Amino acid sequence: MLRRVSFRIILLAVALSVALAAFALLAHAAGVDLVAGVVDASRLAADHVAPAAVITVGGSVLAMRNVTMSRQLREQRDDRQSDRAREHRYRAASEGSADAFFLLEAVRGPDGAIVDFALADVNPRGSELLGRVRTGLVGAHLTQLLSAHRSAALIARYGHVLESGESLVEEPRADLAELEATWVWHQAVAVEGGVAVTTRDIGERKREEVALRLAALTDDLTGLKNRRGFIALGDHQLKVARRTGCDVLVLYADLDGFKRINDTFGHAEGDRALREIADVLRNTFRDTDVIARLGGDEFTVLLVGGDPSTAETVIERVRAALDARNAVPGRGYALSLSIGVARFDRDRAMSLDDLLSAADMALYASKRRKKQQAA
Repeated sequence: MLRRVSFRIILLAVALSVALAAFALLAHAAGVDLVAGVVDASRLAADHVAPAAVITVGGSVLAMRNVTMSRQLREQRDDRQSDRAREHRYRAASEGSADAFFLLEAVRGPDGAIVDFALADVNPRGSELLGRVRTGLVGAHLTQLLSAHRSAALIARYGHVLESGESLVEEPRADLAELEATWVWHQAVAVEGGVAVTTRDIGERKREEVALRLAALTDDLTGLKNRRGFIALGDHQLKVARRTGCDVLVLYADLDGFKRINDTFGHAEGDRALREIADVLRNTFRDTDVIARLGGDEFTVLLVGGDPSTAETVIERVRAALDARNAVPGRGYALSLSIGVARFDRDRAMSLDDLLSAADMALYASKRRKKQQAA
């Protein structure tokens, strides 16, 4: 009777071992770790089964452990491959980028406050922008790469980016002696333990923008300011005069007999006459004065710091310069200007248009006097 019971227990243990092995394979496919459960079941069976049965159950336990270890090894291998793939993509993107890229790690003091940033990585464009090789940059601190004033400013700003999570985007002038650029686009974003900084040399773009703005304010024929440029600069000068109490004069002039010059000698000669008038004005007035061709044969000059006596002196200098030009033979006509002058009255709310209108009225009064004298 006892033998039958023991034999049945052995058969039951064998069946249980086979079932557990099959279930283990299913569990592995489902990603479930049943090692602990199999161990407990084997211990329960071990008290009532023969050694052969225990070995069978133990074999199931060992198989389960081998399956789990194999899965863990595969996962670790996959993680390493993923890390290498990410590293490869990062290198390909940063090394081939036209932008300078810097990865900075925060350096903290004993109290946890950020005291510096260490350069953890830099791409070739970043090395070129700093004018140094990569091996001499990685590991260096901002305080070692930049002046004390500049490094302190950047540490504070990058620290704010890291602590607040707010990105920094700006287009400052590159006034750093350490940078081989004149104007940069500068971005900093927070990453784990530091900031990622991207910098782009935009000096050429900025120079083109400045050139376009100057072209929009410049008269193509004479190189003087055009009406738009005169208004922009003149308004600024009036604001300065109101604040400082300086006198301001506006001269309004036009070329006498311009229509006759065009009709008699042609438009090319008329253009030459306008350019000569521009040269006379440019050589007579200061660089700080605003000289413009308003259109056609009309010119204007805004002088800051001049009084009525100054205006008379300047007008005489203009006439002397014209006489010198007219003394050169072969022109066929004389260069002459009619000029009107208006003075900025600080006691009145005068605008630039008011000054131009007043100077224009003085101009036509001058023309009438010339006609009367000629008659």
